[in-house]
Amino acid sequence: MSMRGLRIRPAALAALLFLVCRMVPSADTPDDADARAQFLQAMGQAAQAATLSAAAAAASDSPALRSYPLYPYLQAERIVQALNAGLNAAPIAAAADQRANGFLATYALLPVGAQLRRNWLENLAQRGQWDVFLTVFRDAGATDALRCQALTAKVATGQTGGLGPALVRQWLTMREQPECDLPFSWGMDHGIITAELLERRARAALQA
Repeated sequence: MSMRGLRIRPAALAALLFLVCRMVPSADTPDDADARAQFLQAMGQAAQAATLSAAAAAASDSPALRSYPLYPYLQAERIVQALNAGLNAAPIAAAADQRANGFLATYALLPVGAQLRRNWLENLAQRGQWDVFLTVFRDAGATDALRCQALTAKVATGQTGGLGPALVRQWLTMREQPECDLPFSWGMDHGIITAELLERRARAALQA
């Protein structure tokens, strides 16, 4: 699975900016317009800051930019870019993991936090960091692919006690997910996915 950014450019970003404009007086002050321009420029340059520390990445951010309502989206985008850069560089990945963890400590309940969690989990799965994956994973709001990867993480880390119900539940969703291949194979090998479950899935597929 390829790592994705926060997907707020360009149309969704425009929608966010529109919402912000609805929250402030109709006549922008010069400072408001300047902060918005700084935000857009910084978002475009986020990839260039991928290998910097959090402090270094924000060093050139003005007070106006840091107080801008969408600033957390810039922080998240920088973290995502650092995670991408860290796929082939362990020190960058470790620093990005710390930044992601700190970000979620503040923004976990907001949409920007939920999206970053998904991006981080996808990245952790690509790196095979299954122990960390399980500490970050939350079932609420997770995609089927992430649920499958959580099952993979438990198999990979030997945390298979009580795995059966979650494995069967995912099997009976009837949705094909390549990320579930490994845990499904494990379930068949260990008698959790039985012949009866195989038949139920096959019949459901035929009916569909």
